[in-house]
Amino acid sequence: MLVDDDTGMLKYLSDVLETGGFEVFATDHGADAVPLAKKVRPDLIVLDIFVPDLSGSHIAEILAEDKTTAEIPILFATGIVTKQEEATASLRRAGHYLIAKPIRPAELLETVNRILAERGPAAAGA
Repeated sequence: MLVDDDTGMLKYLSDVLETGGFEVFATDHGADAVPLAKKVRPDLIVLDIFVPDLSGSHIAEILAEDKTTAEIPILFATGIVTKQEEATASLRRAGHYLIAKPIRPAELLETVNRILAERGPAAAGA
């Protein structure tokens, strides 16, 4: 599942993931993220940190408090960190990952596949 208020970025990420064989559900409104996640129960959420109507961190908090969405890993996509900061292990929290924009297609697919593999065989390739 993708959440990003930049419709160009949303299209780009959707195209990359669909080309990689993933089914993609997307929204450009933060307020729609939680209901969409509850409905589709995605294996992973790629979430922009700065979504104007509801911040990515707030969306993550709401999802973490709901038993139906608490276990969904979140890959925060942001332009506020550098690639070097992205590699810093201290930025990763339980169930949350970070990828710095601009995002290259191979980098996104490798990161998504790695996260899903870490989460177990049920999520990998889904």
